[in-house]
Amino acid sequence: MQPQRTLLWMVLVALGLSGAATVQAQTTVVVDNGLGTQVSSLQTDPGQPDNVNVPILGGELLMINPSGTLTAFSDFGNPAQGPIGSGNLGGTAWVPSGPPGEGGGSVAVTDAFAGSNGAGALFLVNPSNGQRTLLSDFGNGWQGLGENPVGVAYVRGPSGQGGTLYVADRNSGTGHNGAIFAVDPVSGNRIYVSDFGNGSQGALGVNPIAIAAVPPGVLSVFGASGGLVVLDNDAGLGRVGAIFTVDFLGNRTYLSDFSDSTQGLPIPGAQAIAVVPTVLGTSILVTDNLGGTNSQGALWRISSSGVRTLISDFGVRSQGPEGITPSGIAPTTDGSGNVLVTDDFGDQLPSQAQIFLVTPGGQRTIYSRCAVARLAPCRAPMAITQY
Repeated sequence: MQPQRTLLWMVLVALGLSGAATVQAQTTVVVDNGLGTQVSSLQTDPGQPDNVNVPILGGELLMINPSGTLTAFSDFGNPAQGPIGSGNLGGTAWVPSGPPGEGGGSVAVTDAFAGSNGAGALFLVNPSNGQRTLLSDFGNGWQGLGENPVGVAYVRGPSGQGGTLYVADRNSGTGHNGAIFAVDPVSGNRIYVSDFGNGSQGALGVNPIAIAAVPPGVLSVFGASGGLVVLDNDAGLGRVGAIFTVDFLGNRTYLSDFSDSTQGLPIPGAQAIAVVPTVLGTSILVTDNLGGTNSQGALWRISSSGVRTLISDFGVRSQGPEGITPSGIAPTTDGSGNVLVTDDFGDQLPSQAQIFLVTPGGQRTIYSRCAVARLAPCRAPMAITQY
């Protein structure tokens, strides 16, 4: 029994489920594209009497404290806090600056159209003061290729120090079918990991929109080797979406093809993907803004064989407060298996957006709500991370 006990201990340490890790304070960061200083505008019908000048806001990062109160800390339209964004903030991930448990780090955020020539950028944000650094400019060829980064995940190095950022880019690669890049968290230099238009690396992709990482040493669909899971909302045999596993060498395999009925019902509006630590390994979850009762959204679990199971129907009141457009997702850091899910509630004003806490069984409670004035500011919460 000694080998089994040793393996379980390794899993607990890797996932942060040992006692020392669970007592640390949790900080939640939300990307909100409905806030921030104006960075540009959009003409709805130029030169015509019905033309409307629509302001484009830079977006903001918000922190949520344990009572649900939101505090804005980095305005991507404010140049005093660093390089500005384009108003198209996307994925986010926590990038630790030291060994596990020692604290410190930055928040990584993608913007699909920031940077040189509007080719996108990866920012690092200091959570203590909101100051931004443009880590990787996807329009700067000296740092590597790239075009339109939309998702980001971080993987620690084998010793717990150092690590690599992995970015999903929806327009790079052969045929503009998308790509995964590895980004050095110090220099910002990018290298291709997986070209979704290159068939020699596996099944072809079309439009990768989200990414999550499984660290090495954790039991998962990769065994104990670690790797990436990538959500592509146009891939698969029926072009209705798929999830890929991608190893750190860039080799791709279909995990779940949404057009394959033997793997369950399709996911009509896949938005984001998360790898959730559990005592026995990991669980893969996907948010869906078109599924569920009355198309009010759903949360799906993907098995190691690619089978899809609806675990939370956001249109069913018996599972908790209802939602309408679930989008971002992040596991909590307490080892409970719970996840945080953002719901921007469309364009309703005042904003009815909210953030749910969802249990492994699919039960929902409200973690924070934009409509409650004392919890503001909040308008269109999208991506989310916790550290």
